[in-house]
Parts: sequence; structure tokens; C-alpha cells
Amino acid sequence: KQMARRSQFAERWRRFTRGEWRRVFGTPTAVFWALLFLFYLLTSGVIYDVLTGMDAIGVHRDERTGVERPLGFLDKDIHQQYIYEGLTGGFMFVAGAMGLVLIHQAAAPHSEHAKNYANVKAVTGLALVAMAFTLSHVFIKRKMPRDY
Repeated sequence: KQMARRSQFAERWRRFTRGEWRRVFGTPTAVFWALLFLFYLLTSGVIYDVLTGMDAIGVHRDERTGVERPLGFLDKDIHQQYIYEGLTGGFMFVAGAMGLVLIHQAAAPHSEHAKNYANVKAVTGLALVAMAFTLSHVFIKRKMPRDY
């Protein structure tokens, strides 16, 4: 009985190392996009938002006029977030990751067609990484209370 289990494991391992896993998971590109979407969901705090039942946006009432206006960013509170704030922060992480992927593709072009666009990929990747870093830094500065 134990020998049959070992042979089943060996057969599964042989199939996996041969590349037959693609029938289960699809193409490597599909796996990449699925993992990138999962990365987006996890870094944007969707699990936290579902568990705590946070609002999508907040409301700020002007003390002088009494008019309510929407508030999309919860300032000076690093332990809570609105849903749109989390989704925007997750987008910044994904934009930085895509910038790194573009830089990697520009560094090692595989065909003549890819070599023509290597500079475009490199500049776009650097712009995405710089944008993601700068906007994430702005987010953190707004979230951190002044006494830290």
C-alpha cells in the first residue's frame, strides 16, 4: 500500500517536471496575470476591508458652512484605510512591479523585434517605478502622524 503511494507521487512528480502542469494551470502568461491580480488584491487590503466593513470613501463636514464633501483618504491614521485608498495603494505596488518587469524585458531582448522597443520598455519601466515610488512615499507621509 505504501509502495503504491510512492509510485503515485513519483508519477505526479514526473508529470510536473515534464511540463504537463500546463494543462492544469494554463500558459505561463495566464499564471503571471493571475498571480499579479492576487498580488493586487493582497496589497490593496481587500481582506482587511471585508473583515472590518470599511466605507468606500469618508465624509468631511465643513464646520463653517455645514456642507459635506467626500473624503477619499484617511489622514494620520496608519491602522485604518478606506476601500478606495487601499485599491489605489495596491495599484501603486502593481505599477512598480510592472515597471520592474518592463526593465527586465528591456535588458534581455529575445528577438530583433524586441530589440527595437527595448528603449521604450526601459523608459516606460523606469517611469512606472519612479511614479510608484513617489506616490507611495506621498501616501505614507499623509498616513503617518506628525509625532512619529
